[in-house]
Amino acid sequence: MRGSGTGSSPIRSGLLLLLLAGTLPAGCGTVGTALAPQPVALDFGDQQIHAPAGDLTATVPLGWVMIDPPQLASLQAFGAFCNPEYTVAVAFARAASGGEVSTTGTLQEAIDVGFALRKRRSGDRAQLLNRGETTVSGRTLGVYTYTTDSSQTVTRVVVIPARMSLYECSITPLSISGRSSPIPLDSMGRLHQAILGAVEW
Repeated sequence: MRGSGTGSSPIRSGLLLLLLAGTLPAGCGTVGTALAPQPVALDFGDQQIHAPAGDLTATVPLGWVMIDPPQLASLQAFGAFCNPEYTVAVAFARAASGGEVSTTGTLQEAIDVGFALRKRRSGDRAQLLNRGETTVSGRTLGVYTYTTDSSQTVTRVVVIPARMSLYECSITPLSISGRSSPIPLDSMGRLHQAILGAVEW
């Protein structure tokens, strides 16, 4: 089974906007998870997301639903997808650091600037929970987690230093009326690591 293509819909566009702004409705999550959990086993299809600069390619998990974000160009998002149950969403964007932190800057500097922007977008409701480093395919990446609703929902963000740009890959649980409950943070982190393992840069 494959995702349903890149067509946009009000639900998908709205989910991506909330994901990038850091204002998703409350789901579930536990703060005390490791920043570098073991990845889950995950199958991947042939759908891919490409950074405009051509220095990062992400492969979409098999059966996941692509989100088309052309209306969000101002947020520098270039791709996103949800699992079929709409309980978790993943988005790729150029790092908020922009020209303030180059690809030669430290990952911790990128975390500082990236989280500061998410805090502004959330009306100062975002709270940093954890920060540090994680390893994917032998490469060191920056990682941080934050919440906008007193840890009812926790978003995990990984900073990727590609050849020409810094990127952020964020994953967050979704809570949508009439659908199943969001996955716990521990499981979400393992899922995130598996998705990052299929990213080339």
